[in-house]
Amino acid sequence: MINFLSRIHFVRIGCSVIGAGALLFMSACAKTTGGEVAAPKIPIVQHKMAYPTPVLLNAEISSFQDSRPNQNSSSGKSVTMPVGEVGTLVSKAAEQAFKKRGMELRGAGGMSTIRGRIIEWSATVDGGALPVLGSVAALEVEVVGPEGRPVYTSSYEGTRSSQFPVISESDIQESLGIAMAEALEKMADDRMLTSAISK
Repeated sequence: MINFLSRIHFVRIGCSVIGAGALLFMSACAKTTGGEVAAPKIPIVQHKMAYPTPVLLNAEISSFQDSRPNQNSSSGKSVTMPVGEVGTLVSKAAEQAFKKRGMELRGAGGMSTIRGRIIEWSATVDGGALPVLGSVAALEVEVVGPEGRPVYTSSYEGTRSSQFPVISESDIQESLGIAMAEALEKMADDRMLTSAISK
């Protein structure tokens, strides 16, 4: 009987040690959300209804302006923002969004210019037993005609929401990239925008 109770006590101690070790491992792997991460890749996917023969658009994309406000923790959420060459990264992904739809931008005489502002691009984490990672990207885009006057303006937004038992930095970057890709794909799908471009 004594040996049996000793075994139970040993098992309990062993489980406690294993449980503590698992928590330490998860804490070591977890990303402390909030602050900054390197700007991620923006995964633009091939559009199923892309033009079979490239459609040439007489336009160029200028580097997007980073107009995001400084984030604060007043909402009670942990906010993470991508940093780096954000404007250049987004403008290159915007060009890819057109290309994946069968539209190629080629600047020439009398061309239009696509200009954009990054209004929001951040990730938040709502705590709990299973934390929710959410990302949002918001853009303001305008087409400037050959005469130098805006001829079309619109806004686009992309979001991403997912749950992870442990959130890593790569999880945050992937979420941010998907949100921005959705916003840019909505822009490239805007027929009013493409029709406003001087062809």
